[in-house]
Amino acid sequence: MYVYDAPTLVSRNGRIACAVTNNGRPQLKIQREYKKRLVELKENIFNYAILFVEKYKNLFLFQYGAFLAIILVLELGAGISIFAYRSKLTAGFDKGLNQSIINYRSESAGKSADIDIMQATLHCCGNHRYTDWSDNNLPVPLSCCKVENCNTANEAEIYTQ
Repeated sequence: MYVYDAPTLVSRNGRIACAVTNNGRPQLKIQREYKKRLVELKENIFNYAILFVEKYKNLFLFQYGAFLAIILVLELGAGISIFAYRSKLTAGFDKGLNQSIINYRSESAGKSADIDIMQATLHCCGNHRYTDWSDNNLPVPLSCCKVENCNTANEAEIYTQ
């Protein structure tokens, strides 16, 4: 290990200078002229970018407008298809919710918890009414309660829709 009394400057290929401090550890420093060139390069890139945008701004505006038009057409198509198939969508949701009620106790606890969260958040019970549970020979779950620890057999204490 070398110990120097004063910092020593060593130049390699005129690009990087190595300053060795008193503790003997070298510290690399970029020379000032290269820092200046780096700043000039950044400025030139920025200036060329501004000139490019200025020259082709109409093209960029056209591309932006075309992109918005495509998005508009896609949204209109989605809206029209939902409107056209609304009865099939409603029937599909009804079928899925009824199947979830049938499988409420038999499936995993995660799916049962999802139904409980949905009913508690939406203040509802069952698919259409609270009788959906009894129609499937299942007790009304506690997530249908308006208050905690209610009697689910009492219609006044549960959500009926």
